[in-house]
Amino acid sequence: MVLKKEDQHYECCGLFVDPEYHNRGIATKAFELVGAKHPDAKRWTVGTPPWNKRTTHFYTKLGFVKVGNYPDGGIMFEKNMS
Repeated sequence: MVLKKEDQHYECCGLFVDPEYHNRGIATKAFELVGAKHPDAKRWTVGTPPWNKRTTHFYTKLGFVKVGNYPDGGIMFEKNMS
């Protein structure tokens, strides 16, 4: 799911890949396709629970950096596209 937060800022929420299909590049390809659908995006945010080290590593690998926390304690990552 993608939410438009403000002009040129989008948030990707709820990305899930069945564990049976991990390490096949599916999530990376999904992010590429989502980005292609929103070429005006200059900033992307994503979040993950603090216990999920797998997604923390994945977002970092894609170039996201930790910028803070959500009110529920989740970690917020951001990637600037400029």
